[in-house]
Amino acid sequence: MFEFIIYFVLYALWFGVVLYRTRIAVLLLPFFFPFYLLRIEAYGVPIYFIEGLILLAAIPVFFKILKGGHHEIL
Repeated sequence: MFEFIIYFVLYALWFGVVLYRTRIAVLLLPFFFPFYLLRIEAYGVPIYFIEGLILLAAIPVFFKILKGGHHEIL
């Protein structure tokens, strides 16, 4: 349970970085690839740490592209 709270806090911080500095967050993603071995199980579904980071980075990027603000990403 405690590791779930830690992952939740890390994901929340990452999501904040992605929202405000999308380009920097996308460029930083490869540095987190060694953390692929960290695994958490949420509601019975195993998820790796980096998969969560990529998913949280993709959501704001997708909405910024739909909004037409893709210049904010590049």
